[in-house]
Amino acid sequence: MLSKLFESIIMKNIFLTFLSLFFLQISQAYFVKIAKDNHMSQPGYITTIYESNVQATAVNSDQTKLFTVFRPSDNYCLSVTKLSYSINNTGSITSCFDNKHTVGNKVNKIILDKLGKTFYLLSNYNILAYNISPITNRINGQIFRKRFIQKIIDAKLVDEGKYLYLLTTSDKSQKGKLIIYRVNTDGSLDELNIVTLNYKPKKIIFDNIERVYIQSDKSIYFYSFLRNAKVIKDEKIITISSGEISDFSVITESSTESRVLLAGHSGAEGLEIGFISIYNFSSDIVRQIDNRVYKDFPKKIVTYKGEFDGQSKVLVAFNSKFSSGIVGSMKLLSDEYKVNGSFIDLLQNNNLVEVVYSNSVATYDLKEGLLLSNLFLNDGSNNSSFISNNFFGAGNEKNINIFQL
Repeated sequence: MLSKLFESIIMKNIFLTFLSLFFLQISQAYFVKIAKDNHMSQPGYITTIYESNVQATAVNSDQTKLFTVFRPSDNYCLSVTKLSYSINNTGSITSCFDNKHTVGNKVNKIILDKLGKTFYLLSNYNILAYNISPITNRINGQIFRKRFIQKIIDAKLVDEGKYLYLLTTSDKSQKGKLIIYRVNTDGSLDELNIVTLNYKPKKIIFDNIERVYIQSDKSIYFYSFLRNAKVIKDEKIITISSGEISDFSVITESSTESRVLLAGHSGAEGLEIGFISIYNFSSDIVRQIDNRVYKDFPKKIVTYKGEFDGQSKVLVAFNSKFSSGIVGSMKLLSDEYKVNGSFIDLLQNNNLVEVVYSNSVATYDLKEGLLLSNLFLNDGSNNSSFISNNFFGAGNEKNINIFQL
């Protein structure tokens, strides 16, 4: 009996060792090439990361590592690259993990926790969480997965990563959901509340953990929460009569007062004009304080409030240009910059903004009101774009070109 018990234990250990070696082999099966492109002559260029079918990127909280999700085959892989002024393969680790049947056909976003121990993936209908070693940068395993009937719009960690808010929208009706999770110590999620939305949500912004704004096609909704995720206020604060809101931003003035900036277009079909509208929202009272019209339709808007001077800056991306200025000034958008190609996306890291177009990428400092770079690049993609304190990336689904700011 004793010999059989030892034999069983030995066989079990052999089996577990085999599984570990197999997983290690899979995790190291894909090699990511990092090398300079000799044809790249843009200023600030450092190197290029060559990956197949890039899906999403993110930079960790201390701005030292670039996380990239890509799918060279049916399996997804994660590469973690140390950001520096000299980047090569010795500073990069790749782990391959779940396949498209588990994750979904396309990863739309990667979210990193503050400690670098957990990352979350958003596909169209799935959210997944994985533990990762902050020392080796290798994936330890999946710790959470949830599939939704509604399509995922976005998700964000709030309150120092204690909660995760997830926004979904129905494919079949003008409805959606705001789902609130508590983040456990291991990074897994516990559902706290589901808020049913009787409209189709497009974007969510957090004033803080207790104040949330959600955009639909024509309206902005405001929600106030208790710490247990219970809703104590739910109201529609802004509605436009015609056209569509393309984007919005919120500037926090105090604990009870905010400015809400809308970008969009309005008017009868064929006679539409672009607009930027500014509203003051204070103590449940909403008042429009500015409205500017433009021939072009604004696509996206970002804002930044100075920490010391309290001055609020704005940057608006149009289809083939972007403009910046000071909120409350006589001419809201005083500086205009022409770019090549059509608009793709706008990324923000505090005062730093990256504007991505199909044939060019520009970076801008809202704090200083300064254009940092305007590069001519072909085949731009938001999948390969990122901006940190010292570096930014631009490329397509096959590579990420890294530049210094």
